[in-house]
Amino acid sequence: MKKFLKCFALTILTIVLFGSTTILLLLIPLKYTINKNVVKDMISSLEIEKMVAEDENFKLAVDEVFAPIYEETRQFGIDDEVVVKIMDSKEVKNLIGGVTGNIVDYVITGENQKLITTENIEDLLSTAMDDIDASGYYKFSAKERESVLNAVKNEVDDLQEYIPDTHVIENSLNKEDMEYLNTIRFILGNELMMYTSLIMIISILGILALEYKKAKWIRWNAITILISSIFTSIITIILLIANNVLFRLDYQYIYNIFSKTINFSLIISLSVLALMIVTLIIYHICHKKIDNNKVNN
Repeated sequence: MKKFLKCFALTILTIVLFGSTTILLLLIPLKYTINKNVVKDMISSLEIEKMVAEDENFKLAVDEVFAPIYEETRQFGIDDEVVVKIMDSKEVKNLIGGVTGNIVDYVITGENQKLITTENIEDLLSTAMDDIDASGYYKFSAKERESVLNAVKNEVDDLQEYIPDTHVIENSLNKEDMEYLNTIRFILGNELMMYTSLIMIISILGILALEYKKAKWIRWNAITILISSIFTSIITIILLIANNVLFRLDYQYIYNIFSKTINFSLIISLSVLALMIVTLIIYHICHKKIDNNKVNN
């Protein structure tokens, strides 16, 4: 009976360790790549004008998003291509990237913040003055540049309370949408990572307590984590293949978004796999030497 209970406990602990390790191996790259700065850099690096010209699916997505802007600018005789060119400018992409990054950060952390900050506007204005300088239309002196930036900064500071913050998103969501939002926050937040790590540590210690003789706990833990890393590697490779299919179907912008997460996930899974293989090799070498010494003695 005692042997059966021990075997049952080891089975449960192994399953729990496998599950918690798998979740961590999939969660770490996801958390690493979905954050404020990564999203901002990704949007800032998009070549919108080029992608609109080469990717029909991306063009349709852009046209849908820009539809209200097109409607307004057409009244002034401004072509849609000009709007796309403006949106593809470095300063506008940085502004959009900053706003999107703030939204992503809010979705993940729930921390309220301004959608557009003083820094966003200052960067946009500073770049605009650089463009005017470069065009030769007007040259701003250092004093003029400072005066303009200070004036805008003071004006924006006075209007901070009227600048929308990320709470406008939550206020516009219904109960069902809020449940989805809370689920995303739980998955990408620190709480799930902390609980999963704790469960993983407890499982490892439980196996250690049951199989401490002859250091068998090392083999149990290493094999379980090794299988988990193989499993996550397979999942990642499947996602990699699916992502490459998206690329071939001209969904290049979606491909670019997921590539970083998938590649990082594969690196982590294969690294853990290699580490566990080395651990098992060392374990068996040491175990064999110990057995040989016992025989010789």
